[in-house]
Amino acid sequence: AASMFRRLVGLVLFYFYYYFLLLPLPKALASKDTLELSTEFPDVDLVNEYAELSELIYRNSKQDPNLPFDWELEFYEDRVSTGNVMVISSFEKKQIGVVFAGSDGVNDWLDDMDITQEPFGPKFDPINKHAWVHSGFNNVLFFKRAYEKKNMFDRIESTVYDILNRDNGVDYEVFLSGHSLGAALSVLLGAGLAHNHPDRQFTVVNFGCPRVGSKKFKKWSNRLENLGVWRFVFHKDVVARLPSSWTLFYHTGHTIQLEKSNDRGAQAYYLHEGDKKLNFAGVPSDWDGGKSADNHYMSNYLNYLQTLSMNDTELYYVSSFEEKEVTDSLDEVHVKKESLTEEVTTFLRTVKKAMQ
Repeated sequence: AASMFRRLVGLVLFYFYYYFLLLPLPKALASKDTLELSTEFPDVDLVNEYAELSELIYRNSKQDPNLPFDWELEFYEDRVSTGNVMVISSFEKKQIGVVFAGSDGVNDWLDDMDITQEPFGPKFDPINKHAWVHSGFNNVLFFKRAYEKKNMFDRIESTVYDILNRDNGVDYEVFLSGHSLGAALSVLLGAGLAHNHPDRQFTVVNFGCPRVGSKKFKKWSNRLENLGVWRFVFHKDVVARLPSSWTLFYHTGHTIQLEKSNDRGAQAYYLHEGDKKLNFAGVPSDWDGGKSADNHYMSNYLNYLQTLSMNDTELYYVSSFEEKEVTDSLDEVHVKKESLTEEVTTFLRTVKKAMQ
């Protein structure tokens, strides 16, 4: 009897697990940490513009910003070791853009890439002490030298809000962008600004972005309702696949994979890993394989957008997320439920008879 009782408990637990945990939930009940990050796809013209700006910052300067005519330079910093950053505004476009430079090649900073993590934000006053990020990326934004009153994050944040106050920019949009290391900084800046200013939307559009933080950082940043993160990845760009997944680094936001083939084109992957409950697919299982340093150059992204995406948005741009293939029809699911229910009922009757 004791043996049969253990079998009964095991079967009931299996039934509960299958019925309530494995079967898809309605969208309204799907996991909270995957529902809130913005899913409004950026326009292809806007993405191309920020690709041009992300390429421009590699070769412009504070003295010669060389900006398109409808942009005004508001802030510029030259950083010898990690590149430049600029804050620009456009009264005509009703936009503020923050654009970081990175490393167009990969040898300089990836060969000695540090994979240590630390709490996100300033060292002694983190924005989120439980959400850890890449130490090197974090230090670029939040390290403050003895002679500085503010760190880089604070200087950028102050500049952005000075512009909004000056222009009465209630209807302004704020975009954050960059390539390579600059892309990583745009994600961290976006998460920090979205956390500090929950009443304003921030959108990250970047190119060749490495993984930036821990699983807790990924979940926390993906919960920010006023943040959208769109990471464009050209083919086998090696930097977008670093640090390696086994190092416990994860991607924040959505992945837009750019392929030239006629049968694939551009594909959008919801929060990179997809969501079973929402029926969104994650990146293919071989996504991390076959890395290419040559695919990382910013020129690849710009060329793809201008020669392919802007001429054929249906194939080479995105407006929806890739969906998982449905293996079971609703009828089949109901049959499985009923069959399992009958099995449990029959087993209970057998136990009852055996114990009489």
